[in-house]
Amino acid sequence: MPTQPDATGGALHLMVDSSGLKLSGPGEWLIEKHGTSRRRSWRKLHIGFDAVTGRIDASILTERDVDDASQVELLLDRVAEPVEIFMGDGGYDRTGVYTALDERHPDAKVIVPPHADAVLSATADTDPTSATVTSRRLPGKGGWPGSATVAITKGPASRASSHAGSR
Repeated sequence: MPTQPDATGGALHLMVDSSGLKLSGPGEWLIEKHGTSRRRSWRKLHIGFDAVTGRIDASILTERDVDDASQVELLLDRVAEPVEIFMGDGGYDRTGVYTALDERHPDAKVIVPPHADAVLSATADTDPTSATVTSRRLPGKGGWPGSATVAITKGPASRASSHAGSR
């Protein structure tokens, strides 16, 4: 388990995820009362939170069809502390994510499961995705030892969305 960051702003173990939020309008009670239906409006909340404290360090509200990985750069720009470890689910296994991390936090360790069909590039020695692609080939359930990361990241994101509105 990572150690607690110090009060001066120690290195951050940043976990990222997103969750859907249903927007309620003034006419919601009419639907309840009369049983009519109307198109529901949804947004997506992208969050970056400290894996140690559970504190949300960055958040962005977007339209529901926005790709999770496309918001990493903006999330990183909102984080004040240096990132020591970056964790996310397989949706964050994108070149843009690795580039944004390399530009802002070049020493950050990235824990993101690669796609099942990921292959090593010709520049495998310098490509930041190589470590996760290589680890995909390790034996065991799913072939990737970090699969528990998905379960870990889903918990805080689910709690954040459940506090934002009714279930």
